[in-house]
Parts: sequence; C-alpha cells; structure tokens
Amino acid sequence: MNKLQVFEKAMSYYGLEEKLKTGFNPIVLEMLNSFHEVKITKNLPWCAAFVNHVLKECGHKHSSKLNARSLLKIGKKVNDPGLGDIVVLWRGKEDSWKGHVGFYAGVNNDIIYILGGNQNNSVCIRGYSKSRLLSFRSIPVKIK
Repeated sequence: MNKLQVFEKAMSYYGLEEKLKTGFNPIVLEMLNSFHEVKITKNLPWCAAFVNHVLKECGHKHSSKLNARSLLKIGKKVNDPGLGDIVVLWRGKEDSWKGHVGFYAGVNNDIIYILGGNQNNSVCIRGYSKSRLLSFRSIPVKIK
C-alpha cells in the first residue's frame, strides 16, 4: 500500500474512542496488546500503538513499540511531508523520552495537523505547534 492508502486505513478508525460506557475500548486494548508481551488490561498512552497497528495492517514495517519516539527509526526522514507520512513530536521537554506520533494530515502556518490515536482520547485530526517537531518520516517499506 502507498502512503495514501495507509492514511485511508488510519482514517477508517476516525472517531474510535478510548473508553466506552463499559470500560476501556477493546479495540484500543487490542492495539496495545498486539505490541506488548505482558497483557495490558488498562489504558496507556496509545498513539504509537495506533500508528504501528495501522502500519502492520497495511503490511509495512513498524517499530512494535509503545513509545512514540520508536517511530524515529522507521522509514526515512523527509523534509517535505505528504499526506500519510509519519510525524514524530516531542512532549514535555525536547530531550525527554516522551513524544507523540501520528500521520501527517496537513499544515497551516505554524500548525501541523496529525491524524492520530490518543488525541482527545480518540482517533481524530488535531493541530500541534511546528516547534514540537522531531521528524517527518516516510511510510516504511512493505514487509516481504
């Protein structure tokens, strides 16, 4: 699949909420558990799980890790991203281990729009300051 098809697959989850009236959403828990050795039964930050899940579903290489910055090792750095490329941001402090990741959905002035999970506790498109950018990454190659 090309990056537009990956973006379309990610969009198919648009509106997926982290919690339901009955507890944590089993789809989100499935995303978290597909990349974790110990069964997760509670909610954790899941932006990386979402990106990795979509990449895996589309047959592309993924980091298999639950931390956003693990996606810095996936694909190649690009300076001029296109719809569906990966965006990795820092969170807290630029040099901390924390981050946020999603799929590039556009830019307007100093705001990068990202389609991602764990944004307002759901899959949605949200804007982030360009000053938080660590890297734009191309969609990695398909797994053979």
